[in-house]
Amino acid sequence: LPFWLDQARIWAGLPSLHLEVFLILRCFKLLELKASLHACDLISGVASRCRETMLASGVLALLIWHSSAVFFYVFERDNPRTGEFFATIPDALYTTSIFLANEWAVVDFTPAGKILMVVLSAVAIGLAAVPVGSLFEAFETMLEEKQEEQEKYAQKDK
Repeated sequence: LPFWLDQARIWAGLPSLHLEVFLILRCFKLLELKASLHACDLISGVASRCRETMLASGVLALLIWHSSAVFFYVFERDNPRTGEFFATIPDALYTTSIFLANEWAVVDFTPAGKILMVVLSAVAIGLAAVPVGSLFEAFETMLEEKQEEQEKYAQKDK
């Protein structure tokens, strides 16, 4: 509709009608604000339920990241096959952050570095699983509570 109104305005030689209001209304229709508010309410409830677990997981990830970067620095700084990836602790922190995502940016480790990498990979999988499990549990609990609440109101209406 806004396109055709604008074309009619141009054909008639009228000044601009500022039809942006139609675009704003279309955006509101696309967003379906009522459904979005319900989803935002659900997500905020989930976030409040698993806040402590997420915080603890974040602190644990930070400790593992820093300590494993220091170990990589100690084990691999003199290894010519790894280049400058572990020359300084900030370099080791950067490379270790990639390792924590289970991407292997460097593979030519010393034997101690190989053991550390295998252990770090296993720890990284577990470290990612804890917050995901917490989020799913919180979502399940919130949805069950909403369903119980709806059933309770449905029984009152009868």
